[in-house]
This record gives sequence, structure tokens and C-alpha cells, in this order.
Amino acid sequence: MEHKEFVGIDVSQATLDVVIRSMGVHKQIANTQTGRKQLLPWLKRMKVDPEQTLFCFENTGIFSLPLLGFLAEEKVHYVQISGLEAKRSMGIKRDKTDKVDAAALAQYAYRNREELQPDPPPNKILLAARRLSSLRDLLVKQRAGLKARLKVEVRMLDLPKRDLGVRMMQKSIKEFTQKIETLEKEILELVGSDQGMKRNYELAISVKGIGPQTATFMLITTANFTLFKDWRKFACYVGIVPFNHRSGTSIARKSRVSMMGNKHGKTLLSSAAASAIQSNSEMKLYFERRVNDGKHKMSTLNIIRNKLVSRVFAAVHRNEPYIDIHKFAA
Repeated sequence: MEHKEFVGIDVSQATLDVVIRSMGVHKQIANTQTGRKQLLPWLKRMKVDPEQTLFCFENTGIFSLPLLGFLAEEKVHYVQISGLEAKRSMGIKRDKTDKVDAAALAQYAYRNREELQPDPPPNKILLAARRLSSLRDLLVKQRAGLKARLKVEVRMLDLPKRDLGVRMMQKSIKEFTQKIETLEKEILELVGSDQGMKRNYELAISVKGIGPQTATFMLITTANFTLFKDWRKFACYVGIVPFNHRSGTSIARKSRVSMMGNKHGKTLLSSAAASAIQSNSEMKLYFERRVNDGKHKMSTLNIIRNKLVSRVFAAVHRNEPYIDIHKFAA
């Protein structure tokens, strides 16, 4: 539908700064259930019809989730954009306030009104899995940091196993591992409770090299393979697509992947590619042939990452498990 008004909302932990684009009117409300309920009545008092309005706000993780749920429940149109996209859309600005940011978000929605499509209603199961997955990643990082410190202290200080610090760190590492395993089990149960997500998860892990964590990441990031039209867009989002860098005759370098990507997803896909080389004879032969021909190992690994992503998307779109036909070759 054609939207008659555009509203930008700058989200922080405590407040929501709201700006109506056409009027330039600003209002700050609390980022609480009571505060959010003031939003639509205020717009109506300002002669703005919420049903003909497009709301635009930045994805700030847990701080923007309640606003997302509220707008979805009210069945109004909204778009949620990434922090980097929001920052780049604002251009060069001297002022940096919540009001200025909200006005820039409203202007962004108006300027891109022809291309922007309202976000679909959020899947509650998907949101729960995303939250638990984020917590799992945090615990994994903390465990890794503790393991690294334990290794360094034992090596440098030659500490005995009965040392109090050593025993406490070992106990904490064990507890982290148990919590991570509990979270992984709960995430898989959430995925299994939705037939569509369960089916796509099974299709994803049918590709050799794609394990539970990579499959879950792809499910959550793509909103069960609905946010990206094809695998190339997802690969670009993760940051595994090489881009050219040339200008005139003086600047020319080899194609390379962009630093603007989902680093966690890129790490998972790197592990998946390494696993595919070990478990898939086709991938192993491909990797060895390119390396023997003098190709760089990392560029070959990146090609395999892209192959894995394309195969997962192909399996999901065909609704059929991936079949490795290479093993049937004579």
C-alpha cells in the first residue's frame, strides 16, 4: 500500500524518540509497556493515521524487541534496519542526538519508500531461538577466554593441578560447557516445535559440512529462509562474496571479500567448509586440485563456503535433501 506518513523511532534502553517526518514533530516516550501504549494515541491526536504510516527503527537487539512485538500486535507497517545501514543513511551530520537520529530514520523511510517493503510479523519461536542463540554465543566466548587464561597461567607459572585458581577455572569451564549444551538442546527443541523450521533445518544439515550450529544460524538469520531471495544475497550479507576494487589506471587490486559482513556467520561457514573438505570426497578433491594448481588456500576455502551456502538454499527451495551425486560416479 502507499504510505501517507513516515515515522522514525530512535530506540534506546530507557526511551523511544519519535519523529513525524512531514511535521518534524518530536516526542519522547518511555521504552516500557506503558510508554509504548502512548505512541498510537499520540499520532492520532496529531492527525496521523497509524494504518497509513510506515514506522522505521534501528535493530538494537534486546532494546528494540519489545517495540517490534508492540507494532506487530497493533498490525501497523514497520521496517527494521541494521545499525550500519542506519548510520550510513544519515550521511555527514554535525549533531548527534536521539531526536536527530529519529528524524533521519523517518527521512530514510520516505526517501526509500518505493523500495522498502514492510517487515512480516515476527515468528515468536524464531525470536526465542534467536535470543537463546545469542546467549549461547556469549557463553562460548566467555568459556574460550577462560580456557585461554587457564592455558597461559599453567604454562607460564607452572601451577600444580591442586592450585585453587586452576581448580576454580576448570570448574567454571565445565559449568559453561553444561550451560551451552543445555541451550543448544533447547534451541533444537524450539526449532523442532515448528514444522516449517524443522523441515528446513533437516534440509540444511543434509549438506555435508553443515552442522547443527551453522544450520541454526542460517535458519535464524534468514527468518527460516524468507528474508533473502537467493543464496548470493545471503552470502553477501555474511561477507564471503569477493568484490572488485578498481579506479582508473592507478588503483587495481585483486578481488577480495568485504570486511562488512556477519563475522560470526563467516566463522561458522569457515568451520563448515573445513569439515566438508574432510567429510566430502568431492570437496576434498576440489580443494587439493586447486591448491596443487597454485591457487591460494583461503580463496579455495571461500569458494567452498559459497558452494555450501548455495547447496543449502537449493535444498530448501526444492524441498528435497541434498544428494551427493559425486559418490555415485564411476
